[in-house]
Amino acid sequence: FDLCILTTAICRPELHSECLSSFANDLRSQGVKAHWLINIDPALGDQKKTYENFLNLTSKIGSTIIYQPTKPCFFTAANLLINECYSNIDKLSDNGYVFWLEDDKKHDISYNIQELIDSDYDYIGFHPNHLFEFSFHPSMWSKKFFIDQVYHPYSINETKQDPEQLLIDYHRNKRKEDHNHFKNVKRVHFNGIFNHVGREWNEKNN
Repeated sequence: FDLCILTTAICRPELHSECLSSFANDLRSQGVKAHWLINIDPALGDQKKTYENFLNLTSKIGSTIIYQPTKPCFFTAANLLINECYSNIDKLSDNGYVFWLEDDKKHDISYNIQELIDSDYDYIGFHPNHLFEFSFHPSMWSKKFFIDQVYHPYSINETKQDPEQLLIDYHRNKRKEDHNHFKNVKRVHFNGIFNHVGREWNEKNN
């Protein structure tokens, strides 16, 4: 496969249909060779209905694996997806990407996914450009970037903490040691492709 998608989710299938249907349609219509890993934490709603909805959303998209843990924990979910992706990294094409895409990021603008996969960027961010503070905003990571800058910090971590903060702290400390850390990362940013609608949805539905 050329694209490994990692999605942490909780039980809100209506939001998933709103956010991810058009993205899933683009994967199908563009014939992208994708492998989608999804973790559904049992929080807010019905895990079984959420599972069935994801099966429908991701049908005919390469391959999909959906995990259904018995206890909700974002650290455990992120850790599982990152480790499962790494355990299958040999199946990801050398020029392929890992796509971090959480369940409350609404796909608003279609784009040529394969064209980005065929690019040579290390990091493709679907969020405003900044000084490159690491984040879990929707992002595509090259295979090498994922191994070196995402998986490696997790593999050496011995504490249980917020997964996004873990990576922020790791790379912040690296920059203190080496001011050139991340400066040579070839990256590009696109605004408006995905929008964060989770908080607004929670306010309306809880």
